[in-house]
Amino acid sequence: MTTVVVYASRYGSTGAIAHHIAKQLGPDADAFDLADGDPDLSDYDLVVLGTPVYTGQPLPLMTRFAGSTALDGKQVALFVSGMETDPAKRDVETKAAFPSELVDRAVAVGYLGGRLLFSRMGITDRFAIKRIANVKTKTDIDAIDRDAIDRLVSQIRDRNEA
Repeated sequence: MTTVVVYASRYGSTGAIAHHIAKQLGPDADAFDLADGDPDLSDYDLVVLGTPVYTGQPLPLMTRFAGSTALDGKQVALFVSGMETDPAKRDVETKAAFPSELVDRAVAVGYLGGRLLFSRMGITDRFAIKRIANVKTKTDIDAIDRDAIDRLVSQIRDRNEA
């Protein structure tokens, strides 16, 4: 099964997660950054979509792509990267990040944690995110949930082997 992991990323964390997922899914899996344009999905059987969530909102690049791209006949898996710790809020953010018809038919959906890379942020973003997240540190924070990534990849593999 040919797979593409299509992602939007602001500071690189979601991109790193996307590339890790593609590597875990094997040699037929590619990763594609929406910052490079819209990918041609015609050669892929499975499309994995990933976006970060900032202040409860997915990146507009992914919102546009997920809402306008025809994924009929494709298997779909979805993931969100973010810093929310409350499971109920994570679920709300994940469901709000993608059109409901994609969430409903996805073979796997995951909230995979994230990173706050203050070292890559401009002063305005750094100030806003620290204030919203109530973070006092000046150092980068890595909260990527590698177990959640493994579970997502396992769910995708299990669905494809069934």
